[in-house]
Amino acid sequence: MSPKSSQSSIAALVDLLLDEEPGIRAVAVDHLVRLGEAAVSELKRAADGDDARLRLRAREVLGRIAADRVAAELRVLAAKPEFDLEEACLLLARLEKPDLDGRKITARLDELSRRLAARLAKAGDFDARARALGQVIAKDGGFGGNTKAYYDPRNSYLDEVLERKVGIPISLTALYILVGRRSGLSLRGVGMPLHFLLSYEDGGQSTLIDPFRDGNLTTRENCRALLAGQRHSFREDYLKPVSDRDLFRRMLANLVHIYNEKKDAARLTRLLGIVSALQGGKS
Repeated sequence: MSPKSSQSSIAALVDLLLDEEPGIRAVAVDHLVRLGEAAVSELKRAADGDDARLRLRAREVLGRIAADRVAAELRVLAAKPEFDLEEACLLLARLEKPDLDGRKITARLDELSRRLAARLAKAGDFDARARALGQVIAKDGGFGGNTKAYYDPRNSYLDEVLERKVGIPISLTALYILVGRRSGLSLRGVGMPLHFLLSYEDGGQSTLIDPFRDGNLTTRENCRALLAGQRHSFREDYLKPVSDRDLFRRMLANLVHIYNEKKDAARLTRLLGIVSALQGGKS
C-alpha cells in the first residue's frame, strides 16, 4: 500500500467516527488505536476541524493512542533490573493524563521533603524522627485516607493524591516513601494483606507507620487486630518489607480490580501488559 493510499484509508477511518451505527464507530476506533502513531496526523486534523462531534471523538482516540504510548514506556521501565518507583508513579499518572507535566509533581515532592528535613533537624530520638513523616504529610499537609470513596481509581494516581490530598494505604505509602527518602530516611513498603504499611529503619531500630491513618506509628499487635477485624488470618511474614517493584505491582493489582469491576477493557489491557513486564523483571 502506497503512503498516499494508506493516508486516505486512515482518513476514511477517521470519517467513520461520525457514523450513526455505534458498532461501526467502535470498529473504526479499534483500527485507529491499533494504527497508533500512523493515525495521529489525520486524527489531529479532525480534532482541530469544524465538526464538534468529530473533534470530540478524534480527541478521545488521540487520548487512547497517547495512553498506549505511555504504557509502552512503563513496560520498558518495569522490565529493567533496577526499578525506579518515582518514575513508575509518574508514568502511571500519565496513563490517564499523557500531557501531565511531571515537573510539577516532583516540585511538590521536593517541597514536602524540605519541610520534613526542617522537622527532622529538630527531632531528637528515633520515635520523633518516625513521627515526623506523619506530622509533615498528614497533620501539616492535610493528606489522609479516602474513607468515603476508597475504590475511586484516582486514589492510585500520584498527581491526584497530591491534588486531592486523599489516597488509599498503598498510594499514601508511596507518597511517604518518595518524600521521606529525599530527606535521607530509610523507608520501605510493608505488603500486609488488606492494608499496606510503611517500615522505617534507623540505627538498628525499626517501626511500622500507617500512612492511611495520619502517619501514626503502629505495632504488630495492632496489625493482628486489624486483620482479625476483617476475618483475615495473621502471619509474621505479612510485616516483612517488600521491594519497590512489589509495591508498584500491588498498586497495579488494585487498579486492575477496579477496572475489571467497571469492565473497562482498554485500561485493563494496558495495565495487564505492565504487570506482565513487572513479573519479568527482577525484584
